[in-house]
Amino acid sequence: YWDTIDSATVDAPASAWTAGLFAWTDAEYGFWASPSNKEYVGVTGTTRSVEYLDGDETCRANLLNNAKIATIIRDDGYRLWGNRTLSSDPKWAFVTRVRTMDIVMDAIQYGHKWAVDRSITATYVKDVTEGLQAFMRDLKNQGAIINFEVYADAELNTASQLEQGKVYWNIRFTDVPPAENPNFRVEVTNQWLTEVIDSAA
Repeated sequence: YWDTIDSATVDAPASAWTAGLFAWTDAEYGFWASPSNKEYVGVTGTTRSVEYLDGDETCRANLLNNAKIATIIRDDGYRLWGNRTLSSDPKWAFVTRVRTMDIVMDAIQYGHKWAVDRSITATYVKDVTEGLQAFMRDLKNQGAIINFEVYADAELNTASQLEQGKVYWNIRFTDVPPAENPNFRVEVTNQWLTEVIDSAA
């Protein structure tokens, strides 16, 4: 980046800039959005350039991505390039899913502190269920998730578990994956060629 005080280009770790890009993406698009393909503001170059060719799976940037390494590319500015985590489980491959799950779990735990040590009654179970549903409905309305279901687990909520003060709710949701690899199939056809004759008639 360009240091205006020293009037010089300064090398800086990409990690701080990337953390800032994550924060900006959260504020601008929501925590569920991918920071990949978003432009760094103020970055004037990289110490080591990474080859990027649009649509080329064998360019260095895409090879790094396939190895679960995000990088910085130059394409109409300098951009973060990569959505992947280091998880070997495909379910947790996208950083957006991991972040969405973390934030949903933290928000549920924080937002339901009031539910700890209350008397286990039908009203209590109903109130917690409705609170969870309202939270998930809000996420759906924001576009953070596609859909969800919330319910008190009848199988787990046995008399012995309730007697021990343990109550279980299941919260299931579908997150919004990033379009990491859009594919466009283009075909040339003569299907509408005769329209030139039809329109001339």
